[in-house]
Parts: sequence; structure tokens; C-alpha cells
Amino acid sequence: MARASFLTRRDGRYWFQIRFDPFRNAGDPNRHVRFALRTASYAVAVQRMCRVMSIVTEFKVDPDHRAATVNFFKMMAEALRVPGPFSEDQRVEWEMLERVGHRLIGAAGAVNHPIGVHSPEFWPTWKRFVERNAWIDKALRQGTGTADASGPAPSRSDPVSGDMPPDVRTRLGLTEVPTAPWPGVTTFLRWPELDNGTTIRRIVTEWGKDEALIEYEQDVSPAKTVSVPTSVQVSQTTALPQSRNDDDDLVHNETLADAIKARLDSLAHKYGDRRADESHGRVLRFALDFLGDRPLNEIVARDLRDLEKALTEIPNRTGIPKKHCKSLYLRYRYGQEVGLDQLTRCGVVTVENTYFGAMNAFLRWARTKTDWKAPDFVFDLECEELAPAYARDAFHDDELLRFFRLPLFTGCASAAHIWQPGKFFVQNELYWGYIIHIFVGLRPSEIGKLQTSNLVQDGDLWFIDMRKTRKAEKKAGSKAAKTLELKSANAYRRTPLPRLLIDLGLIDRKYALEKRGEHRLFPEWHVYHHAKSGREMWGHHLSKSWQYVKHAHSFERDFLTLYSGRHTLAGWYDAMKLPQRIRDRLLGHASQGVPGDYGPIDLTIDEARAALGTELQIQFDIADILLEAKLKADYGQLRPVPLSMGVLLR
Repeated sequence: MARASFLTRRDGRYWFQIRFDPFRNAGDPNRHVRFALRTASYAVAVQRMCRVMSIVTEFKVDPDHRAATVNFFKMMAEALRVPGPFSEDQRVEWEMLERVGHRLIGAAGAVNHPIGVHSPEFWPTWKRFVERNAWIDKALRQGTGTADASGPAPSRSDPVSGDMPPDVRTRLGLTEVPTAPWPGVTTFLRWPELDNGTTIRRIVTEWGKDEALIEYEQDVSPAKTVSVPTSVQVSQTTALPQSRNDDDDLVHNETLADAIKARLDSLAHKYGDRRADESHGRVLRFALDFLGDRPLNEIVARDLRDLEKALTEIPNRTGIPKKHCKSLYLRYRYGQEVGLDQLTRCGVVTVENTYFGAMNAFLRWARTKTDWKAPDFVFDLECEELAPAYARDAFHDDELLRFFRLPLFTGCASAAHIWQPGKFFVQNELYWGYIIHIFVGLRPSEIGKLQTSNLVQDGDLWFIDMRKTRKAEKKAGSKAAKTLELKSANAYRRTPLPRLLIDLGLIDRKYALEKRGEHRLFPEWHVYHHAKSGREMWGHHLSKSWQYVKHAHSFERDFLTLYSGRHTLAGWYDAMKLPQRIRDRLLGHASQGVPGDYGPIDLTIDEARAALGTELQIQFDIADILLEAKLKADYGQLRPVPLSMGVLLR
């Protein structure tokens, strides 16, 4: 049974094979495994097959790459502790273990599992293990006169790799023989593609090819062992392939501070402003304060792992004195001094998207645009102590009715006191901003950037068409055009205008502004700028208004935010049973998988009718409130404030 299932004979020698892939993971090739047992004797082949089989069964499919890596690391260390002389059986067993290592590394790389994050000693140990296998192979072949027969007799000492630090050797129980130099090898039959940090790039091993399976032209006697060599004749060692061949053309930065400055300058060139000084810069400045301004070549993976942990220990501003909130590092130091138990850590979204995102982007930039061989490290540490993501809920129906009965929508004291009841009817940018946000689903920043030209008619329907903004940007290509950029490519869309907004006078506003030569639909919308970076914050105008309304009019239920307007509209779409594909296009979301990519790119007239065709009772109730106030203004019961006055007051 064993002969038929696991042994095959080629050219008089036995091979181990298994007709299913015990290491198969998503994305791996479907090929069976073959491995040369290096003998023509059936009895010896069965004996070696048993040794190999124990390794294969140890590493069957297991999604826990960390546990598999730890187990493999332990087996490597045990193999490295074995002193010479070495037998042919040991060579076969360790070569199979090496094959398992290649496969494990490849499987982990396919899912971006960072092996070295959990075991920093893995890569130097793996490098030494592979090199020693090649050395044992050469020594055994020299012992039988099949390779380098003219060279001196081999040494009795296991070679000591200069890449393995003394503290690692001590922890693994490996002894160093200072007088035994590393014997060079003329040609390595296999050479691992190692990283200079702790994470991995996928190591490609072509299974099924003879050159990958280390097949030799002549057999070696299985019973023969060799005395460990005393020296080896060395010719020029094969050099490791370099990841870059044009280092002279890449930017050189001596220290971390130089690299950070160059990174921020490159982002400023990309965006046309210094917005990244705030979004990326504060994270990179934390890295500089934490690590110190050291030479780049002294920064190793262990430093980045410590930085990764520190980023998860930054508290948010709540409860921290203002003088300790001037930078992320000051907040971190304050948290270390008083204890994180007394404070609240930053949210998981902030850490993973902002902090880790900025650092990963910095390392990717450094590897591709500079000559710094940055450690191939990924910031992705999971921390259960981080504050959970802040959930957002939709408005309840009673909250919507209470909101739209506020003075801004039903009659206010004046254009300057819109939240106090009175006899004035003010249709300013906030009036329209809230209505568009809830009934059309635009983001606050998208509302502030609207142009009069974005309101277009197609047949009997009116649309907010932001695709024109994208075309104008590409045509202009100027810094001014960049201010009209939206959140993502999916945000450049067209959405149908409900009849309610037309009846309230939004199209009339468009024509009145165009007659005056205005291009912005809401010229009174104030554009805030970040104090440090100068970044334009287009959504801040509506957000500040909501913060006032939330506290002054008691909209302080948990999970109720300004963005609850978009969540409310999404709930209305669900109640209308609108297809997910149309829902995503209306809200400016990415499509949900491949099915969402099929169909017209832009919203069609029929899809727009479907979005407008079914109205809910809550929509009728809100329309009654808004139209009643509009009719009162038309018939003189409320005093409409002219558009020019509303603009001048801003």
C-alpha cells in the first residue's frame, strides 16, 4: 500500500509523493508533492518515507499560521542542535523540512501573515537552517567524491552563521565555535529569498520541477555518513539577488527626520497643498519622537514592533490637560505617567486606519522611492483594549419630525438667529444643507462644494450631477480644481432630486445665483482651514451647526450623529426594497463584489425613478412641515429673507 500510495520510482531511484496537497491554501497551486528519497533500495526508501511522512502530517492544512510557524521554528531549532557527523537519512529528513518551510512561508505570504512579527528570530534561524542543509549536502557529496573531490577534507564543526545574533544562539541552545569559519559554497543549489526585516515577501517554489526538487545525477549510499569537514575549498560565493538595481537613482536620506521631511514633501507635491502635514505628519512625528532621530540603517524590525505597540497606547484627548494634547507623543507620555487605566485609548478605527495606515504608507514609499532598505514590516497589531468603532444610527421618525419643526425650517427670529423662533423664513445654506443631506444623501463636504452647474435636468427629472466636477478637475488640473475633489471615485455620481426640493425652490436658487454670476450653489458656506496644515475642511460648516443643535435641542441619544442623515436615507432605500446596486450608486459607495460592477456605470433614468417612486409616510409628514412654512412665506404670514441678505450675513 505504501509503495502504491507514497513511493514512486524514477530512473531506478525512489521518490516520496503524495497525491493531495497537505499544505493547500487559497491561491496555492493544485499540484501533488514529490520529493527525492535519494536511494535505489526499497527498504531504505520505506524507512526514509516514514521520516518524511511524520513531517508532512505535522503541517497539514491549518489556518493558524502563527501556531504552524512556531511549531516549524521549534523543529528547525531542534535540527540545528544536532551535532555532526550527519547521515544521509538526516539530510533527506531536513531537506523535506526545508520544503515544508518554503510551503509554509508561501502560504502565510498568500494571506499576508507577518511571520517575523511574532518570532523575530525566525528569519536568521531559517537562513542558517537552509545554508546548513546546503553545506551538509556538499559535505556528503565530497565524502563520496561526487562533488569538489579536489577540495580539502571537510571540517568537524557545524558552520556558524554570521547572521544569527549571539543572544539568539543562546536562547536556541546553539553553541558557537569561534575558530570554525563559515565554509563558503561555490554554488548554492537553493537560496531562500529572505527579507531584511521580520515580515515576508512570498517565496516562490515551483513544485514538480526537477531542479526545485534537488535531484542529483548519481546516488549516494544511504548507510554512508561523513566525518564533518575541517575546511572547504571556496570559490566566489554566489551573491544574493538585489531588490533594486538602480539605487543611484533613488533618493538618499541619512536619518529618520530627513526621510520624514522627504515623505511629507512628496505628499505636498501630490496633493498640491500641505494637508498631509496634519494627517500623516502627526503620526510620523510621533515615530520620530518615539524612535529618536537615528540613522535609517540602524532601524530594525524590533524597533518598528515597539513603535506599533506604542501607537495602540495613545489615549484620546478626553481627561488630558491641554498642555499634554499638543502632540500624539505628549499624549502618549502622559498616558504612560498616569496610567492608561485612568484614560480612554484611541478608537480602533483611528489606530488601524490613521496611525497604522500612515506608517505602512511611509514604509512602502521608503522601499520604492528611496535607497533605504526598510524592514518589510506591516503595522497590523490587534489590541482588544482599543475603544470600539463608534456606531452610527439613523434618526427615529419622532426625532426627524422634531428636528424639522425647529425655527430654521418653520420661522426664525432673523437671518442671524436662525434657531430662535420668529417671523422670518430663511432658506440659507444650512436650511438646504440639512435637507439635501437627509433627502439626497450627500456628504456634508460634498454639499459645500456643489456648483450651480451640478444641478442638471434629464428628461422630466432633475439631478445633482457631480460627474461634471470630475471632468472639470481633469480639464483644469490646477490647484484650485483640487479643492473640488470628493472623497473617492465612487462619490462622483449623479443623484435624482426629490420633487420636494424643487417645490421648496432649489432650482430657483440655482437660476438666481447664475444670473448674479455666482458659480457656487452655496456661496455663504464657510470653508474652514486647519490651523496647522491649512487643509480645507468643507464639511466643518455643517458639523459645527449640528454640534450646536445637538446640545441646544436635545438630540443627544447614543449613536446619533450628523451622518445619521445618510443612515436614515439608507434605511428608507431598504424599506423601498431598492436593489443594493442602485443603493450603492446613490450613496456613493463602492459596489458589493463582482455582481455590483455589472450594468450601467451611472444611474439611469429608470433607476432614478425607482429611487423616487416610493415615498414613505415619514417623508410625507416632513414634506407637510416644510411646504407649510414655504406657503406661509409665499402668502405673507412669514417674511422671506432675500438670498442676497443671507449671503451678506456670512
